[in-house]
Amino acid sequence: MLNMLILDILKEYSDEKHKLTQQEIIRLLKANYDMDCDRRLFFVLIRLLAYKISS
Repeated sequence: MLNMLILDILKEYSDEKHKLTQQEIIRLLKANYDMDCDRRLFFVLIRLLAYKISS
């Protein structure tokens, strides 16, 4: 579920000219969805998301 929320955040807040850092995405997860995510979990979720998109 968190990986889909990350994708929603990326769609809403970023584009080619406006990139988000890992910490900004983690902060937006907490602010928008009240979801906690540490940097290690974030890395795993991004890898899974990238795999799903490329498949």
